[in-house]
Amino acid sequence: MPSFSRAGVDLYFEEYGDGLPVVLHTGGAGDRRMWLEGGYLEWLEGYRAIPFDHRGRGRSGRPKRPEQHAFAEYVADVLALADHLALQRYGFVGYSAGAFVGYDVAARDPRVVALAALGGVLAADASIEDDPGYLAAVESGGMEGLNRVIEKDEAIELPAWLRHRFAETDREQFLLGVRGSADAPDFWDLLGSLRCPTLLVLGEDEDPGRTGVRMAERIPHAKLDYVPERGHVGAFLDVARVGPLVHAFLDRALAERCAGPG
Repeated sequence: MPSFSRAGVDLYFEEYGDGLPVVLHTGGAGDRRMWLEGGYLEWLEGYRAIPFDHRGRGRSGRPKRPEQHAFAEYVADVLALADHLALQRYGFVGYSAGAFVGYDVAARDPRVVALAALGGVLAADASIEDDPGYLAAVESGGMEGLNRVIEKDEAIELPAWLRHRFAETDREQFLLGVRGSADAPDFWDLLGSLRCPTLLVLGEDEDPGRTGVRMAERIPHAKLDYVPERGHVGAFLDVARVGPLVHAFLDRALAERCAGPG
């Protein structure tokens, strides 16, 4: 089984294809299977896709102490994954909370040669996007409460596979992860230190104030795309639009910044 251990927590990952390694990191709910079931691996042909179960998700371990879910622990897990696989260069694709992990990883690790952040919009006056009711929904209604609030707020019906992935997420691990984000860095300062090509993909409806424009201006080598008429989850589900954006971005970044063997 492809796994390793860091700080007493077993961490699981999978690998598909050949080429430049690309780590895939999901958000608070769900696990690595979202990338497969959502169709994203079909758009990573020519790359070595590495879907990662971050701590508390999928087949990875479920640490119980709050300090084990500090934001820095999630970042350290990705760096340890790159070390475990002896990656000399790699791309990173993160969705939702995984996008914020990606910002920090890319700022720390010069091996990151391309960062695609999906749904990682900052609040205008805070480090991380204000919680859109997800925490309260899970506290009161469990993970099915999360499904209900997403469908109501975004006026969508979640596909059965994603509803199942969210529903089977360990509730306590989800809550520990959300609360652990309180110690995250000041991302507005961090964005300016990103040196790798960066793609921001946001649902048009999740960023009505167009904070993403300010974020892209802060990042030295950034491209911003909005998915029309989609919210935070709806944009992720629109793989027919987002998948080609990510693939073209990785191709361009590899050609411009990463010439040579992977």
